[in-house]
Amino acid sequence: MRNLNIILHVGTEKTGTTSLQHALQRSYAGLRKKNWLFPKSLGAPCHIKLTVSSLGQVPNHALRRRFGLEDPEAFNSFSKNVTEELAAEISEAQCDNMLISDEHINSYLLQPELIAAYKRMLGQYGDIRKVVIYLRRQDELRIGLFGEAVKGGNLSAFDIRNPLPIFKKIPPRLNYLKIVKNLSEAFGEDRLVVRLYGDVAHGKPGLIQSFCEDAGLPQLNIDNDIKSNQAIDGRIIRILAELALSMNLSDPVEKAKYKRILAHSRSLYTGPGMMMSPHIRRFFMSQFESLNRQLAEIYFPDKKGDLFGDIPLHGLDASRQYYPDATIPWTEFFLSFINEN
Repeated sequence: MRNLNIILHVGTEKTGTTSLQHALQRSYAGLRKKNWLFPKSLGAPCHIKLTVSSLGQVPNHALRRRFGLEDPEAFNSFSKNVTEELAAEISEAQCDNMLISDEHINSYLLQPELIAAYKRMLGQYGDIRKVVIYLRRQDELRIGLFGEAVKGGNLSAFDIRNPLPIFKKIPPRLNYLKIVKNLSEAFGEDRLVVRLYGDVAHGKPGLIQSFCEDAGLPQLNIDNDIKSNQAIDGRIIRILAELALSMNLSDPVEKAKYKRILAHSRSLYTGPGMMMSPHIRRFFMSQFESLNRQLAEIYFPDKKGDLFGDIPLHGLDASRQYYPDATIPWTEFFLSFINEN
């Protein structure tokens, strides 16, 4: 089997990762012509199958449960298929370089030993030359995750009255210092490329071309205007969250009903996503200040003060109300459905 030069992209979540992965998938043939493989066999849009396959010693891991692979025999069969299909794709492509992208690595492989196991599995195919990670302000990430939780109807990790709480213990996926340290210990600090999402998403040349530069990829002829997952209109997200909590979404019938309500309400309300007040956001971000400063000292020495600075002005509208006060009345929401029908 060929010994590849491998670039690993680990997200994080809500940094344009899914849109970037779709763009790379669309460029599959073009990348291969330029000696780069972005595997199809490992899942779409992300390469989650390889991440799951690295969990051989953790039968009760959340990702193995998600794939129904708690049973060792089922897991071994799954892992064998993943390995064989990737080896066949590498052999057929005849490329010298491979790009792997999966945001689940930093959000599910939270212990150093899990990252080490993943490195061993990926290392079978070549030399991992770079590990690219984008970091987003923790308040923006948390708001984005809240929106995804409302879409999925799984709000167990959130208080819908205030999605930006002060935690008793910092959640692992928001502890960027720990995430980067774990990656550094596993792959080597000199191989990490750590970037701030806000610097590339709102600047030039844009996320796709910036990623190509960071990863050492050939420039791709793709529209830089990445369309991220459309946020739920800020006027109705609280209502949908309350609906999700009031319904038994473990029942397939109720789940299907919620999905229909969600889809229909999002077709009626297409405004910008939720906004939280600057005061609440600053208070939320204060709990990460020390961790972010330590990270800045290592990877962003030119940054003065806090890693992410003050709340960015782009997207703020002084005329708008903040969540949860921006929520429309239930009667208006209800009548919009009746009038539509």
